Amino acid sequence: MKWSSTTGSVRLAVTILLAMMLAVPLLADAQADTPATPALPQWEIAAGSTMKFSLVSIRKDTSGTFKQPSFALSVDDGMPPTDGNFHADFPLIVYIQFAYKQWFTDAQMRALLAPLPKWVLTDSYEIQARAPRRPTKDQVRLMLQSLLTERFGLQAHFETRTVPVYLLSQIKAGKMGPRLHMHTATCGIAQSGKDPAAKGATAKSSGAKDIFPPLCLDKSLMTIPQENHVKLTGSRNMPLPVLAMYLPTIGDLDRPVIDKTGLKESVDFSLEFTPEAYLPTNTEVETDPDMQVTSFQEALQKQLGLMLVTTEAPVDILVVDHVERPIDNLQ
Repeated sequence: MKWSSTTGSVRLAVTILLAMMLAVPLLADAQADTPATPALPQWEIAAGSTMKFSLVSIRKDTSGTFKQPSFALSVDDGMPPTDGNFHADFPLIVYIQFAYKQWFTDAQMRALLAPLPKWVLTDSYEIQARAPRRPTKDQVRLMLQSLLTERFGLQAHFETRTVPVYLLSQIKAGKMGPRLHMHTATCGIAQSGKDPAAKGATAKSSGAKDIFPPLCLDKSLMTIPQENHVKLTGSRNMPLPVLAMYLPTIGDLDRPVIDKTGLKESVDFSLEFTPEAYLPTNTEVETDPDMQVTSFQEALQKQLGLMLVTTEAPVDILVVDHVERPIDNLQ
């Protein structure tokens, strides 16, 4: 797998099934006032105190060949059962995003990378490590934080700044779109069409609609390209705040998205739309004039019953103060 410094490759959309990994809140412009230091993230408190891998091997990989990671280095909590072995082969920026549970927009990524050496994005490092016990995904994040500090000299902190954002809310309070519904307990098996909650559901209810993915990939996002450049993406058992973090990448948005739906339970959802670059209004691409297209914003409203509101809000921004190359294979 080759990495370049262009904005397109910066998106870093690669995970276990369709691969992907990145994260949210970060902006370049600082305010005149000194930014506030945010409290420790709730996920980090729940995961426990400082944790470390018991054995670590790091080497720079110049093969240019993508190696499948132990699991998706993504912002969600989806992770298959693990025996404690961790393996991945990515540029340092990917490890930073995963360790701090972030998912950056293009603008946020550029702001984070601007003061850093180019190798943070261009050079891949293969890491093999052993966890002391079977960890959760968030506990692996804490172990990776320790590894990055000890082996890459990483020094980073969060600052709270007021920046432009989108607020994600329901168009009509309490009403979901046909492709958005509360997660069901029967999600652990493959389904071929209708939602398992559809028993007794009416044609107008979300439970009577097709869902995606048909195989329950618990808490993980799946995206599959369709004919005529249409994108189909969806997930099972995903918290709304995590879905909000993914939306800038899914819809090519220019700012972070903050969940304000008020929905506390995890959801199953699917979203099908034509990306901005392939809409008929874009004269640079050839399209079928008879093809009906749905933009991302339209799909969000009609399929999920959600909308994006432009405003400014406090956002916790990751700032990297220092990083250095590691010594290969130092145990």
